[in-house]
Amino acid sequence: MKKLLYHATAFFCINLIIFCPNYNIQADDMISNKTPSDFTDFSKEEPLANVLNIAGQIKEPFSKFEALTQISTAYIELGEYNKAKYILSKAFDIAKDTKNQFSKAAFLSELIDKYISLKDNEKALEVIQNIDFADSRADALVKIVTDYIQQSQYEKALKLIENIDEPFSKALAFYKLINKLTEQKLYEEIVKIKKIIEKSSPEVQKFIQLILKEETKKISYNPITNLFTFRTPLQKTKALIAIGKSCISLKLYEAAKYILAQAILISKDIKSEYFKSDYLAQIAIAYAQIGEFEKALEIANSIKITLCRSELLTQIAIAYAQIEEFEKALKVIGEIDAPHLKEKALSQIVIQYIKVGKEKEANRIIDLIGGTSSKTQIYSMIADYYVQNGKYEKAIEISKIVKDRFIKLKVLLSIAKGMQERKNFSPEIQKIFSETIASFN
Repeated sequence: MKKLLYHATAFFCINLIIFCPNYNIQADDMISNKTPSDFTDFSKEEPLANVLNIAGQIKEPFSKFEALTQISTAYIELGEYNKAKYILSKAFDIAKDTKNQFSKAAFLSELIDKYISLKDNEKALEVIQNIDFADSRADALVKIVTDYIQQSQYEKALKLIENIDEPFSKALAFYKLINKLTEQKLYEEIVKIKKIIEKSSPEVQKFIQLILKEETKKISYNPITNLFTFRTPLQKTKALIAIGKSCISLKLYEAAKYILAQAILISKDIKSEYFKSDYLAQIAIAYAQIGEFEKALEIANSIKITLCRSELLTQIAIAYAQIEEFEKALKVIGEIDAPHLKEKALSQIVIQYIKVGKEKEANRIIDLIGGTSSKTQIYSMIADYYVQNGKYEKAIEISKIVKDRFIKLKVLLSIAKGMQERKNFSPEIQKIFSETIASFN
């Protein structure tokens, strides 16, 4: 319960800070006119360095942290690890000074993930020391243990496990280590660890047994066997859906349709409307995967839970768009009740229009979207698509449309990373990019 409360509150805090309506009003005040001297070590010829200069000028700590971690990710993906570590060190300074404990823990957790991806577990351990919540520290330690296990550094993993105080996290870490040692057939090491477990607290031993029980259930699950052993409609429907999906993966489409039809019949006897809606949605998606859209829509219209039906219609609309059936996709979107899902579907149609070169149609759809925030996110997605395909001039034009300065920075970061990665952009593009960067201030 404590973990759930922590994660929920941390998520709320970050989203409140980054995406609150007042963000755009305050954005102009977040940028200062002076670039900090500690960012001048980066070559001015690098497109990413230009974006980094902007990030270095941001005054508001939460936005600055977000910008720095995103830029560090770009450098990691380019294989420039020392630069990434330098930027992360600046983000670490911000995290340490954060007053809100939940936001601080969330920031530090993100940094730990970054350092683990850089194989710098020593730095990750240093970051952990600044987390105030015991449960959060334990979760972070399990992440590092997992990385040590993947690197076959079993002694380091074991030593770290012994420092975990929270019983469930400790049990989970022990399970991961034993599981890996079993795969490697290192039986002497397993005996050694089991002796350590026997000396652990009763809580740790109890949790290990529970974890083993749950994992065994996953391994032993066989939909065909269970179809004949399960008694309830819910269990039988679940097994039939699993078999139907297997048939689809094997391209046995007629068999899949027959099995899915049986699943629909049995699902009618499920008493819980929630589970019935969930399983019907899974069946409908399976039909859509094999091109049976009319059947998928028929099932969608039979679902009584509004949100579940909207989620399903969103996926069907996206599937239509992916095969360039845009009019049908738009018709389905008209039936979606949830506004946020309707915007999600529309954004995917925009991207599909862009992919097939129908920019006028894409702009027409963008005009249908009401919220400025949603439009901004779509522009960001379009810019990413252009960057991935080397169309930097178009991406730069999109960056000029975006009004939200934080999203604009993300778009410019995407462009800069793409330019730096390919190293084949023309001087004209470099000039346009530099002018766009200069106009940001």
